[in-house]
Amino acid sequence: MKANNGGIPTTTASTASVDALRALGVSKISLATPYPEALTRVQEDFLRVNGFEVLNSTWIREKTGLSSEIGPDRVYGLALEANRKESEAVFISCVTLHTVKLIQALEEDLMKPVITSSQVTMWRLLRLAGVNAKPKGFGQLFQI
Repeated sequence: MKANNGGIPTTTASTASVDALRALGVSKISLATPYPEALTRVQEDFLRVNGFEVLNSTWIREKTGLSSEIGPDRVYGLALEANRKESEAVFISCVTLHTVKLIQALEEDLMKPVITSSQVTMWRLLRLAGVNAKPKGFGQLFQI
């Protein structure tokens, strides 16, 4: 998906996630969010409208305060909980979650691509800027 703002290529975390999932060639995904169920369902609908089958979603059911305060162990567990064997990728949504340092370990544990809102946004912005960097440790997405 391509957004444009005054002739300057732009993106959002939502459109970048669609671009990333398409670039990875996946169609069946699992979704993990810190959002309430109602907002998670809206995100599921967005993904479905864009051609993805959401096999499972999970969210944090207890009150947590700010999503930026959710610890890495909880985020990691949420991703594991969301995963389904049939899923071709796991998407951890929310730009304020601290996820970048978890991607590599999750991909190794789950043996599939893991994308996160922060990661896909940076990946898409770099590609829009013409930068095709392929740094290690940021997931399979950065290797394509």
